[in-house]
Amino acid sequence: MAGIIVSSGIAMGKVKRIEAYGPVGLEKTQDIDQALLTLEKSLTTMDHKLINLQEKTKKLLGEKEAQIFEAHRMIIKDPTLMPQIIDIIKKEHLSPGAAVEKVLTDMELMFKHLDSDYMKERALDIFDIKKRWVSLLRGNDSFENLSEPVILIAEELTPSDTLEMDLELVSGLVMEKGGKTSHTAILAQSMGIPAIVGYGPISLESGVDVILDGDQGLLIDDYDQETLSDYQKKLDLYLSEKEMLKKYLARPSQTLDGKYIELAGNIAGIQDLEALKTYHADGVGLFRTEFIYMNRSKAPTEDDQYDIYKKIVLAMDQKPIIFRSMDIGGDKEVPYLDMPKEHNPFLGYRAIRYCLDHVDFFKAQINAILRASVYGKVKLMFPMIGSVSQFIEAKKVVLKCMEDLKSKGQAFDASMEIGIMIEIPSAAIQVKAFAKHVDFFSIGTNDLTQYTLATDRQSEYVSGLYDYFDPAVLSLIHQVIKVSNETNTWVGMCGSAAGDPLMIPLLIKWGIDEMSMSPSQIPKAKSILCEMDTREDKNLTLEILSAEDGTMVRKILENYK
Repeated sequence: MAGIIVSSGIAMGKVKRIEAYGPVGLEKTQDIDQALLTLEKSLTTMDHKLINLQEKTKKLLGEKEAQIFEAHRMIIKDPTLMPQIIDIIKKEHLSPGAAVEKVLTDMELMFKHLDSDYMKERALDIFDIKKRWVSLLRGNDSFENLSEPVILIAEELTPSDTLEMDLELVSGLVMEKGGKTSHTAILAQSMGIPAIVGYGPISLESGVDVILDGDQGLLIDDYDQETLSDYQKKLDLYLSEKEMLKKYLARPSQTLDGKYIELAGNIAGIQDLEALKTYHADGVGLFRTEFIYMNRSKAPTEDDQYDIYKKIVLAMDQKPIIFRSMDIGGDKEVPYLDMPKEHNPFLGYRAIRYCLDHVDFFKAQINAILRASVYGKVKLMFPMIGSVSQFIEAKKVVLKCMEDLKSKGQAFDASMEIGIMIEIPSAAIQVKAFAKHVDFFSIGTNDLTQYTLATDRQSEYVSGLYDYFDPAVLSLIHQVIKVSNETNTWVGMCGSAAGDPLMIPLLIKWGIDEMSMSPSQIPKAKSILCEMDTREDKNLTLEILSAEDGTMVRKILENYK
């Protein structure tokens, strides 16, 4: 059985299985003394884990973001908490996990039903503590404390889960559920970790030796010496190619005929800056600001955001950086925003649609970005724009923020460029009308493909239909680039297609100005860019756009090479 490939490469090592959190219920224990001892030890371990998370978050995101874990430490050290849990173990003979779950669930529900918004937010803290503590007691030790490189297997990981993960110790990643462009998959791709998603149920336990073939989408556990030897050769070749590509890093992003094309990186926070430096990124083509809102119990303030944005801008040292306004919704849930549950959240109340209905909330982010803009070359981009009128409404919010900041005497870049992601087909079709209003475009192929082909990009059941090489998707991409060139509007691409070696030559020949990808993909992209010219082959374009399906397009491009 093969999964969906999201990040190629070969990895070998032992499995580390991460079990999804599930309620313990009324699990009983026969040994009360041992249960109490286990509980006491788990409290000490929990405290150490929270201290480590606090230090890690402080280093990556800042002091204010780390305070959430100090608050969690205060909760577990509350002098009334342990006596309640101990009393339940003694009286009801519940296991430590069941007792912790019961006490914290009651506390969580109590906070949820209070009138105070502040107290309701504490319910989220309680749930987070409960999930971590019960998982620890059940032996499902979470992934923030890995001690050696592993092949991580999980049913599914949330974006907030991955913020706690030490990806330096993850050699490969396999998820039983999820789609090619889930944010966990994108993060693995950013780190250059071989990854497969949508694999289906996996019965392997932690400690089993496996081979992860990220080129074929395979996870192999039952293999002989010959297979092991073959994969060791493949791994050596894979590592050799990575080493060879390093020679391109210091070269300018320039084609043989002298055209400069930006090779930028997609990032989610300060923790990604080192990768940008390592791979010589020309800038940031997509800063996913929504990750700043995750893994916390309440929204970051304007100052919280400003501090983070300023650090990013200063670190980029005058290289361009595109901040995407928060793209919450779809697969990126933020519990404290209390967004409505929807049957199809990818088509629903998300991103700019939510922001324009919560203008004060939106303004806090815009103000923070504007204030940070004085320190470098900052651009602002709106996601999920479907009509010109929607863009104009969003831009009015920015202009109002500029007026307010000016009246307060706060500095900002009044000429900051404002653009949109082209990810809804209606925007691609109306690109000529948009070009009269925007400063730039960035094509988001992940959602553009999903919406053009009516294919849920998270679903393993229809993964075979999701294909950005489909002629329908390529027709829209070609049109956007063509109109952008005709109207002298800067156009980039920040979706997964931008880092695909087969797609890169086509984008360059069509006239793309920038390609933004996972930082680890930049060396391969630069090697392709530096060895080609930009002259478009009209016959190739015609052949591709008239192809029957994505498979045929791939064959055409492979033969063209």
